[in-house]
Amino acid sequence: MKNIILSIILVTSINFNSKAQLKNMTHKEAQQKLEDVMEIIDTTFLKSHLIEVEKAYKLDNSTINQIRLGIIYHEVALSFGFFNKVYKGYPQKSLDMLNGVIPKLNDDLAIFKPFVLSYKASSLSLLAGETRKLSYLREAFKLFDEAVTNYASESYAPEFMRGSVSENLPWFMFKKRSYAKIDFDNI
Repeated sequence: MKNIILSIILVTSINFNSKAQLKNMTHKEAQQKLEDVMEIIDTTFLKSHLIEVEKAYKLDNSTINQIRLGIIYHEVALSFGFFNKVYKGYPQKSLDMLNGVIPKLNDDLAIFKPFVLSYKASSLSLLAGETRKLSYLREAFKLFDEAVTNYASESYAPEFMRGSVSENLPWFMFKKRSYAKIDFDNI
């Protein structure tokens, strides 16, 4: 009986401590929890890391692991989606993960909103390219504008992601392309 009570106290204190750590997390610490799944250039590493992140999510479907999976799905879509049919549908997979996490971004996890909204908007732009539906691109830029307005002072992610998407748009979308210079100058 004594062991059971001690076990309950231990589990409760561990859970309380992990929530307290999330509550006191800075934007830099939040970014560090996501760094290994963001902006991956090495495609060989990306493929192997995708498997690892998917396994981690299956073992522990925590909100942070869901965010990580949504971001790495975005990276896969960005690196392979336009060149390899095997990876078609990854923008939608990213959106599904990130949409599922947004309602969970309460006070303790609100620190992740700049990353989630920015990657969701970028995934919408990738989905626009994959499906050839410009309505997704309009939705993406509305979300980028919201993220930049609300979170650019806290994190570089909204401006960096909007600038990256903007600079890769076709020339005839010159109004949207102008965001690239503005955003990169602000960073």
